[in-house]
Amino acid sequence: MPLALPLSAALAALLAAPAVVPAAEPAPRVGLPAAVTMRLDAALPEGRRVGRALLSPAFDPNLIISAPTEVEVTFLRAKAAYRNAFGYFTWQLGPDGVEILDRQLIVEDASARALGPGKALVLTDAAGAPRTFEPGTRLGFFVVADAARRGDDATAAPATRPERNARIAGGVFTTVDALNPEYRPGEPGRARHTAMVGLPGVEGFMDGAPFYAMGFEDRLRAGRSDEDFNDLVFAVRARTPEALDETPVPRLAAEHVAPDADPDADGHHGLDDFFPEDPHRATVFYGPTVVLRGRDGGVVRAQTQRVRAADGRTHDLVATFAREAGAEAETLTLGGLPAGARGRLVIERFADDGTHHPPVTRDLASLLKPARPGAGASPTTVSLVVPELFGPGEGGEVRVALRFDTPLAVFPGKAEIPWRLAGVPPAARRVVTGPEAAPVSILPHPWRLRVAP
Repeated sequence: MPLALPLSAALAALLAAPAVVPAAEPAPRVGLPAAVTMRLDAALPEGRRVGRALLSPAFDPNLIISAPTEVEVTFLRAKAAYRNAFGYFTWQLGPDGVEILDRQLIVEDASARALGPGKALVLTDAAGAPRTFEPGTRLGFFVVADAARRGDDATAAPATRPERNARIAGGVFTTVDALNPEYRPGEPGRARHTAMVGLPGVEGFMDGAPFYAMGFEDRLRAGRSDEDFNDLVFAVRARTPEALDETPVPRLAAEHVAPDADPDADGHHGLDDFFPEDPHRATVFYGPTVVLRGRDGGVVRAQTQRVRAADGRTHDLVATFAREAGAEAETLTLGGLPAGARGRLVIERFADDGTHHPPVTRDLASLLKPARPGAGASPTTVSLVVPELFGPGEGGEVRVALRFDTPLAVFPGKAEIPWRLAGVPPAARRVVTGPEAAPVSILPHPWRLRVAP
């Protein structure tokens, strides 16, 4: 993490930023039908910690535009004591992390006293005209805590560094975790400030179309936050149908918005079920980010996710590996799998120049090898071998996903760090967790869990 600028330098940098104008065109106030209020009460209840599924790193609260469209936001509620400024920004991932392309205030005061429920606004550009967002645009939102009451200038928010966002008004909180004040390398979960859920359409509201509800938490989560994520809640939709359909968020159907609902009958209720429509999958376990040493001592960073069935068995095992170009070829191994394990392996590659190679699926049985003698091998276990996880000199990221036909009762290898790189001398092997293991992401989209049907 770069060193923070002195306060005077940070303020000077913010004041030097180009000014922007409020970026929303008013639309008629539509009011909130009782069915919308009921869904909000279920998804983002006042004074209660938000359902853990909504904060899962498997889901990304940023929007990715897939077709030219205008975007409309509708104010739903604000339970905050603060009077927050509210805006949007577009961004991309660059060599040094998140790059903000442009930023616009939507309203200077997004408190309940300034906006009534049902107030709809169309996002506009810097000139005040309705904006058409082009395919591939990443659209994020932000709040500037208590900026309206304090009279602070919010037009330079958000900054691209977390420490700067901590110093603007009462803090700037965004849909991009890496920009938020609490962000620490290797600990992305503590920086999530937006809960997002897909809700079914309601007759008489937003043309009856399905929409996304987004709730912000406007205080530091390690401080006085109540973790209910309803300090500012708004609906967002694209005016072009299906322009946001690829957004991977939890989606709730009308019949199971109640906190005690269990539509797939897997024993996980309401928003505690990460996969409410899938009786075979229930929760996601996130292993730590780790550093592995490669053949020539180079660093390979890894993140592991385990999708578990309701009974705790492992249904899917997903890992993303990243390294810089120029190192030797690497072969991936995973020991301790049952000899009878069956399923498929999906490999997806993102080169360090941003090129995306479509997923390749292999039959799992073809990659299973007898366990190496002398390493705790057993006739009942085998090792998965993925040749050329990285080719010679190849850099970028590789996502490896194992989909088991029958969930594993026992998780393979060590519970947190099961992966190994083949051919690395024992003395050179090193596994590190914590800040040193912060991933270097070059993905054209932020990492997100993809679970096949």
